[in-house]
Amino acid sequence: MIISRSFIWAHLPKAGGTTITQMFNLFPDLIIFQDNEKSHAKHDTFESKEKQFRGTFNQKRIMNFRRLPEWLTSIMFHMERCANMPFSKDNYKDGSVFLDMGSIKEWYNIDDLLQSYLDKPIDYFIRTEYLAHDFIKVMSNFKEFTPGDFEMIKSIHSGMGHYDKSKEYFSKEEIEQICMDCPVWAQLERSLYE
Repeated sequence: MIISRSFIWAHLPKAGGTTITQMFNLFPDLIIFQDNEKSHAKHDTFESKEKQFRGTFNQKRIMNFRRLPEWLTSIMFHMERCANMPFSKDNYKDGSVFLDMGSIKEWYNIDDLLQSYLDKPIDYFIRTEYLAHDFIKVMSNFKEFTPGDFEMIKSIHSGMGHYDKSKEYFSKEEIEQICMDCPVWAQLERSLYE
């Protein structure tokens, strides 16, 4: 999570957050608090961070977001790379994904995960598929950018995943079922991409 005097950004896992963090770090004058990039706290929700700081944040809320099939694919390949858990569609079932995080091995409901970030309305979203564009558009509400700033932002390349992103990992029918299983995510996705 990154906190400034005028905004708070929550880092939804596997949705381009490391690249967004690199973009924010180009402008350290904006940041008054930042979780360590190697800490799981970087994925804290707004509510959990408010509890940590024992207060209520009144700044504008920003969050990253990604289309559901791509997010699910990224999660599964992340588990393959980091937990030696082979990519398998069996790791998804009825709106939940199985995560193996060392001592924690359990099913997580995808909509519950998303809703944990949506306890209050989000003012701005940065979509994974349009990182530089959305970052500039959103952050222009808080900072005046120079042409050089635009070039620096656009020069940061996403480190998104270590898998073939041109390949379709889920069929059209599977995607339709996943979206029916995860109506909260699917509705938010429609509102941000259509």
